[in-house]
Amino acid sequence: MLEKLNEKIRYTRQHKKYLRKLRPFIGGEWEKKDGEMKSLKRHIRSVLKRFQQNKCAYCGLPLDETSGSEIEHIAPKGGAVYPKYKEFTFTPFNLVLSCHLCNNPVKKGKKDTIVNLNSNYKVCEFNIVHPYFDDPNHHFDWVPNGKEVLISYKSTKGEKSIEIFKLDDNAHNEARARILLYDYFKTEPDIEELLKKALDYRGSL
Repeated sequence: MLEKLNEKIRYTRQHKKYLRKLRPFIGGEWEKKDGEMKSLKRHIRSVLKRFQQNKCAYCGLPLDETSGSEIEHIAPKGGAVYPKYKEFTFTPFNLVLSCHLCNNPVKKGKKDTIVNLNSNYKVCEFNIVHPYFDDPNHHFDWVPNGKEVLISYKSTKGEKSIEIFKLDDNAHNEARARILLYDYFKTEPDIEELLKKALDYRGSL
């Protein structure tokens, strides 16, 4: 259902030059509307969509299954009014695509994901299952249950992720079941043949 990300964003030379011009980050840089920022965001979205295989980094569901996609900052960047970890705004390991179902303000909102801060992002301690640093299989279990696939935690990080992103709500549970069923149909040639015959029969009526 959910896999660790094994690639990160690599910025072009032009994008690196632009980011150097924006330093030091004081909050609000992400919201700039100039052409260079738009180009940078298009690049980020395109790369993330490819190596995330168009799946949400938090719930693992297809990004169009529950809602649209958003570029998400794992350690919240805040904004011009409420800056948080502004220094990590463009850190590749801090950027993922997530669905709005996981990333809406009611859920993640202003909740913190860092327990111990370090100037080196990779040394920071996170209280959630980090898409780049943690293997989800060490933190979650998924259990089919009729029309739903339920999620449970194996660790405190797994528990916190379920709590923050509400990974155990009905929308997530039912979407997992739909995906599981779809994958089952794709891999069962006998089922596919039965469906084809059924469609051919209905078409002859």
